[in-house]
Amino acid sequence: MSEPANTWSRRHAVLHWSAAALVLAIATLGFVMSDADPDGSARLWMSRAHVGLGWLLIFVTIGRLVSRRREQVAPLALAPMHRRAVNAIEGATYLFVLLAAGTGVATIVVSGWAGYLAGGMPAPDLEEVPVRGIHELFVYGLLGLAIAHVTGVLLHEMRAGGALRRMFPSG
Repeated sequence: MSEPANTWSRRHAVLHWSAAALVLAIATLGFVMSDADPDGSARLWMSRAHVGLGWLLIFVTIGRLVSRRREQVAPLALAPMHRRAVNAIEGATYLFVLLAAGTGVATIVVSGWAGYLAGGMPAPDLEEVPVRGIHELFVYGLLGLAIAHVTGVLLHEMRAGGALRRMFPSG
């Protein structure tokens, strides 16, 4: 068996950065569209983009999970407690992406939002849909996990280096 690589593959890095960009874009669209005029075309456009990018994030996340299982990358040298924190944040991030997606789909189904997205009805009042509040909690949790992840990477980079290089494969 060969030695694990010190960096992730280009494919995995692209999936990682794509997921990061998608989370930021989807969250931004979600927060902005919530305050937009419910009868305006901007809200409909943002709603459609939010849902479409959400589906894309689901597929990218599945791709990331498959990529993680198939690739062997040497772990960073971390203290055991730090390693447990890193593993917990990574696992929770995948879980929260999938839970946010699931509650987003449930919000669409329960609220009749699909008819709105198709252009066949006015925007439903999502404030009255309990699962939408749960969806928002998972989004806030996901953003908190992203902040914890970035903070951890930057701290490791300042202390020992090498963490960022793993997600910018050369060659």
